[in-house]
Amino acid sequence: MSFLFNNHKIPSAIIAQAKATIEENEGRTPTEDEVTEMLKLMYSLANISIEQVKKELDRKKKLQEFPKGFALDHGGTCKLCGKGTDLSDSWFDRYGIKCLACQKAMDTGLIPDRIFGKENSFYTDCDLEKHFNLKGKELGEWIKAGLIKARIIPNLNGKGKHFRLFLMSDNKGFLPPLKMLEEGKYEVSEIEGRKFTEYVYWYQQKDPLAYLKKYGIVKYLEIAEPEHEKLIKESPQQPEPEREIQVSYCAPCNYPAPLKDQKRLLKRKAKRKH
Repeated sequence: MSFLFNNHKIPSAIIAQAKATIEENEGRTPTEDEVTEMLKLMYSLANISIEQVKKELDRKKKLQEFPKGFALDHGGTCKLCGKGTDLSDSWFDRYGIKCLACQKAMDTGLIPDRIFGKENSFYTDCDLEKHFNLKGKELGEWIKAGLIKARIIPNLNGKGKHFRLFLMSDNKGFLPPLKMLEEGKYEVSEIEGRKFTEYVYWYQQKDPLAYLKKYGIVKYLEIAEPEHEKLIKESPQQPEPEREIQVSYCAPCNYPAPLKDQKRLLKRKAKRKH
């Protein structure tokens, strides 16, 4: 099925409008070919979205006939672990698409189905690394010390780890709601007449330790010096970067941090129980 302008010439009025928008937001004048290619990509993505909506409607219609769920005849993305599924590993029910390993974890009660009805009801390993730089061996120490409780979904054959998550209900009072940590915003700056947009994380906007003072995890956090600054101090023979292009990196996610907030980054510090 083909929609929009995939097989037709894009109207000149739409090209002109897109060109004016780029000029206003980016302060430059794009070529007509550049705008046309950008619009073709946008329309292609829109067509994909329309196809996905149609598939979702067909699945929900079939669910009326099979209320407990059914195997899919195509792959997808598991709503719980986020991993891709194939024809032999896809299940669909009222909670959405899931791989068979995650579906089995729900069927056996290892993972409560209530987590699908509540937004941000669990942390993943990626969430802990992104927000607290907590990962690998140190995360294992936290789990072993009982600071944080994990639930591990095994592979379908029962061997090895398929996925690990940290339920908010298991870590109540210790982990802050994920919503608190997703209050980032985009800031626009202008350098030499060109506008740049960067994402500013929550810990770059406020005092992280004061912000999380109600939650147990704050006892194990400290402000860390960005790794980039450490490298400069340890390598005096290396010429110092010019101030306008100097970049520091966020300790939790290794993402370039705004210059004005270079020193307000989190580093995790694990402690064992005695």
